[in-house]
Amino acid sequence: MNSIDPAQLLIRKSGIHGCGCYTTDPIKEGSHIVEYTGTRLSKQQADDLYSDRPDTYLFCIGEGEYVVDGDSVAAFINHCCDPNCETDEFDEHIWIIALRDIAAGEELTYDYNLYDGDDDDEALCRCGAKGCRGTMYGEEEIERRVKDAKKTEQAPEKDGKTTPSGPSPLSIIEVGDPVLRQTARELSVQEIRSSAIQSLIEKMRETMHAAPGVGLAAPQIGQPLQLAVVEDREQYHREISEDQLAARERKPVPFQVLINPRVVWQSEDTREFYEGCLSLPGYIARVRRARAVRVECLDEKGNTKLIEAAGWHARILQHEIDHLQGNLYIDRMQTRTFGSLENFNRFWKGKPAAEAVAQRR
Repeated sequence: MNSIDPAQLLIRKSGIHGCGCYTTDPIKEGSHIVEYTGTRLSKQQADDLYSDRPDTYLFCIGEGEYVVDGDSVAAFINHCCDPNCETDEFDEHIWIIALRDIAAGEELTYDYNLYDGDDDDEALCRCGAKGCRGTMYGEEEIERRVKDAKKTEQAPEKDGKTTPSGPSPLSIIEVGDPVLRQTARELSVQEIRSSAIQSLIEKMRETMHAAPGVGLAAPQIGQPLQLAVVEDREQYHREISEDQLAARERKPVPFQVLINPRVVWQSEDTREFYEGCLSLPGYIARVRRARAVRVECLDEKGNTKLIEAAGWHARILQHEIDHLQGNLYIDRMQTRTFGSLENFNRFWKGKPAAEAVAQRR
C-alpha cells in the first residue's frame, strides 16, 4: 500500500466551506492518504445523538447499518463535485485515496455522494467546480427527489380534491456573506439540463414567489452560479398608481430563466428610481440604470436566447446580472438616498423624486 506521512496534512481555512485539509507535499495518484477514523455507531445511535445538529462528520460503512463519527484530519476533507480524492472501504476501514497527482498546497476533496437526507435538507454545494451539481447529494438521490417532487405536485386532500404542492422556499443569503461578492461561474449545457439544476430552478422560482420578489440570482441562495430567475407578476402592480407604473414603464413580465447572461447593448438614456433587494431586506435607495438593454443568455433548456427589454424589465435584468458579477445595488446607489423602507414610507413616499433627492442633499 502506497501511503503518505500524515504529518504533511494540515487543517486551515477552506475556500469551499469552513476549514479544509491541505497537503504540504505532492501526493501521487493512487496513494492512500489517510484513514477516516472515529467512534463506530449504529445508525439509530447516530440519529439519536445528532438529531438536532445540521453538521456532522458521519461516514457510512458496509450496507449503511453503521457509521464512523469522524475524529481525525479526514473529517475535515470537504466535498467537491470534481474531487482529487475518492474513498474506498477495506475490511470496514475507510481510506481516502488520491484520484490523481495532487500538488503541494492543494486542498483535498472527495465527492460525498450523500443520500437518504431529509426532504427539506438541500445539502447545498459551494465547491465552485465546473461540473458542480449544486448539491452534495449524488445523482441517484437527486433523481429520487425529482421523482418524489413530481408525485406530490398534486397532493390529494381529505375531501378528494387536489392542491398544488411545489418545492419549499430556500433561505435567502443576506449582505455580508462572501458568496454575494464572488463572480459566479458559468454553467455548461450539460449541467443546465441535469436534474440538479432543473430542480434548483424550480426552487428558485418558488423562493422568489414566496419572498415575494421580481428576481432572484443563484448567489442569493448560496450558489455561485451564473443563474437567475425573473418574473414581475401583475398582482404586484395592484397597489401602484397608474402614474407610477407609467413613469417606471412597468408592465408584467412572464417567468424567465437567465443562464450565463451578458448585456450586449444598453441605451445611453438612463433612469433613476428606488430599488430594493431580497439580500438587503427592509432598505432601499435610488439607483441610476440604462433605460433599455439587450441581453444574451441561455434558457432553462440550454438554448441561446436574446432578451430586449426597456423600463422596469430592463432594471430587473441589470439588477440580477449585477448579482452574478458579485455586485449589489448599494454599489451603484445615490448614497444619501439610502434608508429603511419604513422611513421611506413615512417621509418620502408619494413625493416627487426631485423633491425627495433635493431634501437629502
